[in-house]
Amino acid sequence: MEPCLETPFLGWQDLVNTRLLKMLPMLRPHQSVDTYLKRFFKDERVRLAFCFQSKYLGMSPFRCPSLFSILSFLEYEYGVWHPIGGCAAVCHSMARVARRLGVEICLNEPVEEILFAGRRAVGVRTNAGSHHTDAVVVNADFARAMERMVPDHLRRRWTNAKLAKKKYSCSTFMMYLGVEGTFDLPHHTIHIASEYAKNLDDIENKHVLSDDSSFYVQNACVTDPTLAPKGHSALYVLSPVSHQHPNIDWTKERARFRKLLFEKIAQAGYGDIEKRVRYERVITPADWDSRYEIYRGATFNLAHSLDQMLHLRPHNRFEDLDGMYLVGGGTHPGSGLPVIFESARISSRLLLEDLGIETNIPLTPAREEHLTSASADKPSLFTTAASMLGLKSKSTT
Repeated sequence: MEPCLETPFLGWQDLVNTRLLKMLPMLRPHQSVDTYLKRFFKDERVRLAFCFQSKYLGMSPFRCPSLFSILSFLEYEYGVWHPIGGCAAVCHSMARVARRLGVEICLNEPVEEILFAGRRAVGVRTNAGSHHTDAVVVNADFARAMERMVPDHLRRRWTNAKLAKKKYSCSTFMMYLGVEGTFDLPHHTIHIASEYAKNLDDIENKHVLSDDSSFYVQNACVTDPTLAPKGHSALYVLSPVSHQHPNIDWTKERARFRKLLFEKIAQAGYGDIEKRVRYERVITPADWDSRYEIYRGATFNLAHSLDQMLHLRPHNRFEDLDGMYLVGGGTHPGSGLPVIFESARISSRLLLEDLGIETNIPLTPAREEHLTSASADKPSLFTTAASMLGLKSKSTT
């Protein structure tokens, strides 16, 4: 999968790649994850254990391209890891390293407009003034950033009209809870709806809420007690739901769906949790849309369908404008934190190349033909990355 994940796809010609072509018979990208797994597992319950990870991309395993079967491989081969202090600790550590290297980070200064000289991005305007730059890297939600910050007439391939016709991922209904007491339950609890295919159809096609929804509960304090005061727990509950659609009015459904989720997580072992909540924050697709500026509240950005992947996704070196580079779930390779960080590596290499700055990181990293076993590499894979950022981590599997 390295040829797909680590290489920029700036046009169809990048598909003519020896390493990638060698992988095609094995990857079978035209198949869905579920169809691909049928080659190995007859029992649908086993297949489900290897394909529910497609929801990390906001997609159904019955539609998600088989390329993303790598997600379950990564989990089962390398485990699932939790950074002490939560995922925000990763960003804080990266910021600490960046500042040490001379980067100035301006907070509480939202960008209101990208500045252009003709078709070239030359800076940004914020509520504090203008910043003129050699290049602009956009890490905001792609469709919303285009809609709000880039004049429509400057775009050719990604105009507002074309963005409106694209396919978008599902959204999420979130509950962030501060709870009195602790739970002798796993770090991760995943509940799959009894009629999983119907639940996915409700989300992706009918755009309605299911009575039996899938959900995930993170009980991170069982691994990392620093996340809550002693004797308390910090939980978050996530349920995949449709992105913004006229069929669902969240001003009416918010309270009902919240109540439904509390009932579901109580049945999953959390008992009288609602009575013990001391802090609560609920985020609906409408909130993702209006408060967090995510187009249609689609938390996983453009859908990861074959016609919106690789060179058909917005390019890391953005094709509609000069001097602009994209990072995040809206560009290649796609959504999910590890993959988003990979998009940043790709775009950084392209930016340095275009500015004529030499780097010892090749644009298309070479791979040894014969690698040692993955299990032998596991300790160095995570301890090296953590030590570079000054992070501590624990396995949650």
